[in-house]
This record gives sequence, structure tokens and C-alpha cells, in this order.
Amino acid sequence: MRLYQGVTWGSEFYFNNQRFPTDDTANRSKSYGGYTYADLKLNKNWSTGFQVDYAPIVDAPGNGP
Repeated sequence: MRLYQGVTWGSEFYFNNQRFPTDDTANRSKSYGGYTYADLKLNKNWSTGFQVDYAPIVDAPGNGP
């Protein structure tokens, strides 16, 4: 019986709608991002996995990484 094997997977997505005051008007900026990960449990002591994420710069969403 293999008690320690298994896979865990998770994800999250988010959306931001924020107003930044400027000299003459308040501009509204929208951005989104998220992440996903997976973890494979190999045995009692070892696991491996990966994570991928995307998160733009909030005050300049068009200039994200």
C-alpha cells in the first residue's frame, strides 16, 4: 500500500480595478493575474513540483513582466 503518493494542484486568478488620481482627472486602471502550481508526492520524504505565475505592475498594467 502506497500511503505517501499523490498529486496536489491549485490555481488562483485575480482581477484589479483601481482608480489612480492624476492632475486633471482620475484614471481607472484594470489588471489581472494569477498562478497555478502542482506538487507530486513521491514518497514519505520527497516531493517535486512547479509553479507558474503572472502579476503585472498595478500602476502600469501594460508594462507587466
